[in-house]
Amino acid sequence: MNIVHRAVRILREQGITVFVRACLAYLTGLRHRFRVRYYAWKKTVSVRLGQATVTFTVDGQDDAVELLYAMETEQPLLQAMMEELGPGDTFWDVGANLGFYSLAVATVFPRVQVLSFEPHPVTARKLRDNISLNRRVNIRVLELALADFDGTAGLTLPQSQKHGQAHLVFAAGTTTRKVRVLTADSLISTGAAARPDVLKIDVEGAELLVIRGMKQAIAQCRTIFCEVHPAQSTRYGYTAEELLEFLQGQGFQLKRLLERAATFHLKASRSQETAG
Repeated sequence: MNIVHRAVRILREQGITVFVRACLAYLTGLRHRFRVRYYAWKKTVSVRLGQATVTFTVDGQDDAVELLYAMETEQPLLQAMMEELGPGDTFWDVGANLGFYSLAVATVFPRVQVLSFEPHPVTARKLRDNISLNRRVNIRVLELALADFDGTAGLTLPQSQKHGQAHLVFAAGTTTRKVRVLTADSLISTGAAARPDVLKIDVEGAELLVIRGMKQAIAQCRTIFCEVHPAQSTRYGYTAEELLEFLQGQGFQLKRLLERAATFHLKASRSQETAG
């Protein structure tokens, strides 16, 4: 059944309201596909952030999809992060992916030090390319994973180039790559990293492992932005409720910012008087 026949059938069987909604959804999807192909052809995409512009390299349609998704859906979250930061702060981007948040923060706040954690080797290379493209000198990439132990683990390597889907696993396999794993507290205690004032975590379900490894690190942390993956967190032996309870036990007040069908973004904050 072609698109015209489907449209006529919807109009006849479900009425004008459903028909108009279906048309708008189709046009939105068509516009999205056009933009993805355009960015993939152009090889770059630029994002305007107030008076600043950030440019990203686009290596194929998967990169375009990820960047376009961030541009279209996560601007409110990015704005909330910007409101928490100021000159002299240290921002940790745990699960930096292609650098959407890292580069936005580093560009808008050139006096904020950004630490970008990205264990996926291909993604880390693209992240460094984007940093060089934007000539940012206040970002440092750490090609490792954060968790609640020091050692190594497997990292899934998806067959597609959807970098944000890679996640830690603890059983060897042909589709994994061994990566270095450290706790945030280990990094700080050895002087390898400064304590974060604000941090963002998006590690495909392993968020509580990261937070358990930074009990000392978050003692002075004002705000944590965390994407919570209830379905994926079970593979690491905890539930989303346990993550919320842990943060509350560390003195944070919780607020949901963006909610989707399978995930939600969480803002955990406390006053400067109670931090540290």
